[in-house]
Amino acid sequence: MVGTARTGSDLIHVVRDQRPDIILVDLEATDVSAEWIVRETKPYVPDSRFVALSIHSDSTSVRRTLAAGFHRHVNKGFELGYLLSILLEDHVLLD
Repeated sequence: MVGTARTGSDLIHVVRDQRPDIILVDLEATDVSAEWIVRETKPYVPDSRFVALSIHSDSTSVRRTLAAGFHRHVNKGFELGYLLSILLEDHVLLD
């Protein structure tokens, strides 16, 4: 982990300064939309993977997240091992 952010402004700073391979976002814990996150950070990290955590798992919410540019939509009801396997898989996809 290279950093954490509570606001969209903080996120821009972390992404710009740290250039993470994977950006993990809790969609309900941020002050900006999924679309904003991808639009504003992608120029700094064009090859990074975006993974969304959300309490919403209905097909409309998943489609909206993926349409915004996220690579994954993960329901918050996950076990830690499941999240770790997703992050490792996405990291491998970067290579």
